[in-house]
Amino acid sequence: MTPMSQSQLEPAPVTSFIDAHSMQAVQAKWSRLTVADLAQVRTEEQLIDKVAERYSIPHDQACNDVRLGPTAGTDRQLVRAGGS
Repeated sequence: MTPMSQSQLEPAPVTSFIDAHSMQAVQAKWSRLTVADLAQVRTEEQLIDKVAERYSIPHDQACNDVRLGPTAGTDRQLVRAGGS
């Protein structure tokens, strides 16, 4: 058995939840979210909270929208649904 290097012992860095998705698709769907907003999102729940906040929509509606994914619907549909 070979000894582990220091880099093998360190935990993997936390990456943004959005890194796992297409950043362009996310920005296209939720254009009110800034790059800074998206850089802070680490979990699906944080994305839901950010969408609800930026679009002034109920948490349940943001939850459904996020769980449909960034390619379902458009920003324009969200604005209408949110009453803005």
